[in-house]
Amino acid sequence: MSDPGPLLEALLEALPDPALLFDADHRLTVANAEARRLLGLREEPYTATQALGTARLADLLLEVGETRRPVRMEAALHGRDVAVSAAPVGEHILLHLRDQTDRQRVDAVRRDFVANASHEMKTPISGIQALAEALVTTLDRDDHDRSRELAGQLASEAARMGRLITELLSLRRLEDDGLRATAPVDLAAVVRDELDRIAETARARDIEVVRDLPETAVVIGSEPDLHLMVTNLLENAVRYNRDAGRIDVELRPQEGTWHLEVVDTGIGIPRQDLDRIFERFYRVDVARSRASGGTGLGLAIVRHAAERHGGAVRVRSILGEGSTFTVDLPVEPSAGGAIMGH
Repeated sequence: MSDPGPLLEALLEALPDPALLFDADHRLTVANAEARRLLGLREEPYTATQALGTARLADLLLEVGETRRPVRMEAALHGRDVAVSAAPVGEHILLHLRDQTDRQRVDAVRRDFVANASHEMKTPISGIQALAEALVTTLDRDDHDRSRELAGQLASEAARMGRLITELLSLRRLEDDGLRATAPVDLAAVVRDELDRIAETARARDIEVVRDLPETAVVIGSEPDLHLMVTNLLENAVRYNRDAGRIDVELRPQEGTWHLEVVDTGIGIPRQDLDRIFERFYRVDVARSRASGGTGLGLAIVRHAAERHGGAVRVRSILGEGSTFTVDLPVEPSAGGAIMGH
């Protein structure tokens, strides 16, 4: 067995990705810290199969040893998706592993987002096209009553498309890293403004709205983003409530954090959906959400707005009895934030 030398060992240790060096007999001679962590390696000697835990990668070393040419492939290793590069280095073979799990997850999320957004836009666009064609026909017939009805439906579909685009842009902005605006914001005033805005809609369905708010509740952050967060919470509380129901809105301090709680007496959320309701375009009741003008983006906006302010959102719900959404916002923004479901 030839010694790879201290310089080569130092170079491997300096690599940020997992890297392993095997001798001509395919026995492990050097593994850097990242490789030892990924593969759970200790100090005892390993064959390629023992070290890598898969004969497929061991065969890759055999191919490189025979051809003396670099080989690349992708493989699943210890629950991670890795890009594997193997190349001859003198009498040894260097195996370099690059973890692609997170990148592939992001790519998958991006693909799903594009597919979902396209699907969501297809419905109002199709509606607008059909209504426009019908409107042209009725105008030719001088059917004014029918024309007015179709024009109203056309305006409704156009408004729906406008909401979807606006919320997509808002969500895209909120997903950017970092908190851009860091001015003092009175969260209590934001909540009062949004409660006043939904008051007429709630009255139309005989929904009682009870508020328990302090005079002021100052946090550091972005006022437009906080308005987005609160309006989506309140609109959902109305949209998924029952007629003659109730909404309780409370804002209270606790150890440097403001707790905003929105409780409704609505349809509730099935237990199996609780972990997914903050995903983009995820709907518990698709038909009701679309019929009431929902885009499926509201709770994703709430989550990102809370996290953008260093906070978190959590939900409790009983199917058929209602839901409680709580947003915890620190007075001073900090990194991080979490989503919790119960």
